[in-house]
Amino acid sequence: MQRRKFLGLTAIGATAIAIPAIGFGAVSTKSAITGIIQKELSYLNLDKQGIEQYAADYLQYEGNVPRIELKLKMYRLLGVNSEKSSIVSALIEKYLLSTDFFLKNMDESRKINYIGYYNPYNSPCANPFSAQFYPEAHT
Repeated sequence: MQRRKFLGLTAIGATAIAIPAIGFGAVSTKSAITGIIQKELSYLNLDKQGIEQYAADYLQYEGNVPRIELKLKMYRLLGVNSEKSSIVSALIEKYLLSTDFFLKNMDESRKINYIGYYNPYNSPCANPFSAQFYPEAHT
């Protein structure tokens, strides 16, 4: 192999590795969380400040687990959805439980507001699928 060809291939390989790494480092975990939620729930009218507050609360309560943070960043950059990742699915599920979506009869036309970070041990027991919310279904 000639020296110029070797150096050219090395430069191409280094560029192929550096470009995704720069993009990966530019995304914060908080922005990855907000981006995933906005993409997954794009059909809902979400409170933007509530999403940002949820992301901050998620990082505070769930702890900074480097492996999960790396996965969230990677999933955001690659566009992985909840059907392909249990981490994204759990993130969306916990976000919806942290909002008033279920308390307001799952009305998709109204603005969804963030209430507070959902913790089943500290939150009151609520069954959003009970007859209390849908009495007409049990008549």
